[in-house]
Amino acid sequence: MEISKTPGKKPAAKNMKFEEAMLRIEEIARQLEDETLDLDTALKLYEEGKKCISFCDKKITAAEQKVCTLDSFLQAHPERGDSSDE
Repeated sequence: MEISKTPGKKPAAKNMKFEEAMLRIEEIARQLEDETLDLDTALKLYEEGKKCISFCDKKITAAEQKVCTLDSFLQAHPERGDSSDE
């Protein structure tokens, strides 16, 4: 995945995969460490980073809920979780 040097050139976080958003957060953090970055660009990058973080947080929360639901189901129906082909 090619990472742009300027904000606004990447698809919205909601159109990204989790892994792409994490990579974008890392790239934004590296760019924000550049002391020569102008304020407007830094603010746009910061806003984009916050959106990516929010997106990732929602994805993680949804995954945790799915795991809890599956775990609860398997505890209620242990016969369905039996994998006898191992």
